[in-house]
Amino acid sequence: APINAYGKCKGVAESIFRSYGHSAIRYGNVVSSNGSFLQVWKSRIESELPIVARQPTPTRFALSLDQAVDLVEDVLSQSPGIYVPHSLPAFSLDEVVKIFKERYDCRVEYEELLKGEKQHEVLLAEGEEAEQVSSLLAKVVHDEGNMYRNRFGSGTTKYRLTGEEILGWLK
Repeated sequence: APINAYGKCKGVAESIFRSYGHSAIRYGNVVSSNGSFLQVWKSRIESELPIVARQPTPTRFALSLDQAVDLVEDVLSQSPGIYVPHSLPAFSLDEVVKIFKERYDCRVEYEELLKGEKQHEVLLAEGEEAEQVSSLLAKVVHDEGNMYRNRFGSGTTKYRLTGEEILGWLK
């Protein structure tokens, strides 16, 4: 459900890949990858600058680099389609802010969500469902039922990581 140019470009790329019989995978933030918010915040703290957090508290999906690679490898063994991780955990940015403040005694500046920035990350659009195809993946299908939408289609999912777990991924 893209609401900005970046999301719409990803949707167009997905459509192009599908039209040529290829697959695509949707997933969340690869924590501790280059440019991830953890790296940005750590750099700001080292420069004695405040970290910047968005309000109201957004939720995002998270996975490690190894998990992202495993997902891509699994997609390559599947039939062409659009895939999402099965049971991908989410986290609250506010939880991570609390841990950063405790651990690094850093300053925090709060800003409103930017225009085009979602409060809760979403992997399934309206009218999409996902059917589990492996221990790691679910394939996006168009269906009126509620196979998994309420379990992992939104950053409000019950699968939650704590701020401490997210910070543990910071190298």
